[in-house]
Amino acid sequence: MLATASEREPDRDHLSTPRPWTWSNSAGLDVHGFVHPPTTAEVSAPDGELPPLLVLDVNHGGGTSYGRAYRERLTGQWGVVDIDDVVCGVRSLADAGRIDRDRVAIRGGSAGGYTVLRALTSSTVFAAGASYFGISDLAAVHHVADLHGELLLLQGADDLVVPVAQAQLMADAMRAAGKDVELVVYEGEGHGFRQTSTIIDSLERELAFYLRVFEG
Repeated sequence: MLATASEREPDRDHLSTPRPWTWSNSAGLDVHGFVHPPTTAEVSAPDGELPPLLVLDVNHGGGTSYGRAYRERLTGQWGVVDIDDVVCGVRSLADAGRIDRDRVAIRGGSAGGYTVLRALTSSTVFAAGASYFGISDLAAVHHVADLHGELLLLQGADDLVVPVAQAQLMADAMRAAGKDVELVVYEGEGHGFRQTSTIIDSLERELAFYLRVFEG
């Protein structure tokens, strides 16, 4: 059964149409995904200004629909192949003149939150990252000096999969290293937000975070 969160239909003039995008990773292998170009009926960018990048849906190595060899790329290489695929995807869009390479953010939840931390500590292509109840890469705690960009951590207080202590540990390590980090803990939430108030607040905080970082 399908359900909707609201009876209101979104204005289709503001809905981005995803477009397929294929690029090469560091091994020269094809990687596939979808890019969502910014779309609005009322606003246009100044002449010569490229848009920031937030939404490039990466079907990194390990994903389905592209054959067994593609799916098996991630075997024993989680946190390596997927990160390389994401970083190379960003660079491909920048090299093609599709995005402003200085205004790129990465976001993800759970395992995607792990991707956020790994990407920020192993590359310099991202200005910011938002990790929702992410699987903390505890090794990242010991490499915060290498972390590039600002970080927003959004965490459920009752998360049994990724305990809030892991998010706190990461935030404390970043602050000790003089890095920019914001940690928001939501009471009554577990591994995945369920309360309407939490969902609204987290999205509003994320938007404010990007506006602050990108407008710098």
